[in-house]
Amino acid sequence: MNKITKFIKNKLIAITLKRNRILGKLGLLPMKTESWGSLKNIFNILNSSEIDIQLHKEDAENKDYIFSIIKTLEKNGVKITITEFDKIFSNADIENIGKISKTAKINFRYVYPNYTAADNISSEMDIQTYLKIFDKIKYLTKVATSNFTKKEEQVIFIANQLSEYVKYDFEYDQKSQKEFMELSSLQGCLEGKKTVCAGVALAFERCMSEIGIENMLTIGYSGDNEDNSKVPNNHVWNKVKINGKWYNVDVTYILENPKAILSKEDLVKIFILSSDKTFRLVGNFINNNTNIPVSEENFPDTTEIYRKISKAKNVLAEYDKGNRNTFLQYGVENNNTSLSQPIKQPQELSRN
Repeated sequence: MNKITKFIKNKLIAITLKRNRILGKLGLLPMKTESWGSLKNIFNILNSSEIDIQLHKEDAENKDYIFSIIKTLEKNGVKITITEFDKIFSNADIENIGKISKTAKINFRYVYPNYTAADNISSEMDIQTYLKIFDKIKYLTKVATSNFTKKEEQVIFIANQLSEYVKYDFEYDQKSQKEFMELSSLQGCLEGKKTVCAGVALAFERCMSEIGIENMLTIGYSGDNEDNSKVPNNHVWNKVKINGKWYNVDVTYILENPKAILSKEDLVKIFILSSDKTFRLVGNFINNNTNIPVSEENFPDTTEIYRKISKAKNVLAEYDKGNRNTFLQYGVENNNTSLSQPIKQPQELSRN
């Protein structure tokens, strides 16, 4: 009797109908379940060496049970891919999964109201790689929140830091499908440091979630076509909610571009904390946007904030060098003060 069969016999014969439905939702069983009929399906599915556990918003209430499934499968040598269709797990949850499983992969799939079957954003990597990348995100966001008290300052600081760390790959159309998917991923952005719109949007989304700013990824069209409703979605950016209002943030367009006509400051003014109207003027449109929150206005102080934060050294570049105890001060050079030390905020941080 192999380990999986023994596990099923000892652990799953007593599964209730309710639990069977949960397994169905996770993609481990067909949704129609009968207690003994489902047991046969469990045998068939769990005898495979790899399993994809599919999670949706309603599964959040069953986290403890999901963790127990992951732990048991890991012990029995089953490789797991956790496909998260909605934001189910907090970063702390993913860290816990990393302790339970050393081989699991996680696939963040973003499903929002303006997505069609042909358009989705996905970033898959093994849990241990994600946690390594997440350490970098935690450091960047720690510096942001330690230095800047206002959400808009944190947004602009993080957007600019990413733009100085990552380069856009203008040769993406010459890549293989595999290479392009790597460019488009969180790993491609924050480890490879060369990416396309999806990769930098994913990185920015993770940063915003870490500091508690409500946000979403948005799929749309970028180009000169007047009738964008007849063209496929080809661009990804972010929306963030600050003081009850939604704003667009498109970090892709402030990445280094040797052919850029406008200055970095002008690009920040257009693409960071901007209205839908401003985005439409430069060719960014949201297709099928009925349920997407409207961004009615540009944030008024973007340029002023950018001028102050743009003097700071790049936190992620310093992190890669091993300089991970640097406390950036608003608008001045780095010093060597540890982030862990309580430091009084510079006075101008409190200005309106």
